[in-house]
Amino acid sequence: TWIIFSDKKIWTKFQDSITSLCSKYHLPGVCNATTGKTLFDGYCYNMTQQDVGNFPDISVALKGIAPALTVQAADYIYQGAGIPGVYCMGVGFINDSEIPFIIGDILLQKYHVVFDKKKKQIGFGPLSTCPQQ
Repeated sequence: TWIIFSDKKIWTKFQDSITSLCSKYHLPGVCNATTGKTLFDGYCYNMTQQDVGNFPDISVALKGIAPALTVQAADYIYQGAGIPGVYCMGVGFINDSEIPFIIGDILLQKYHVVFDKKKKQIGFGPLSTCPQQ
């Protein structure tokens, strides 16, 4: 599951912040991409690991959760369509005012997550750094 935003202002700000990097980097699927056929529109593009590394990390700030949760570019720009070298964006927009956002496995896989249904709250912790046995 992706990270999904339903607030158009936040989605637009996210797009603008990545597009602003075009003055410094060539980001396939963003810089000079055909309108309506960008990574933001669900299209996938040929990229190198260096291209993926030029995308910024994303910080997701949630009320009551400190510090902000971070997703690295290599996690949200993922190899898609089963074709080596073709990458897609795992962040998207859905026009649904009932759902403020969805935090999918792209972010959740980087943290220990505890769901407290009784208190209706959620907690995040860093993954263990203990060696595997």
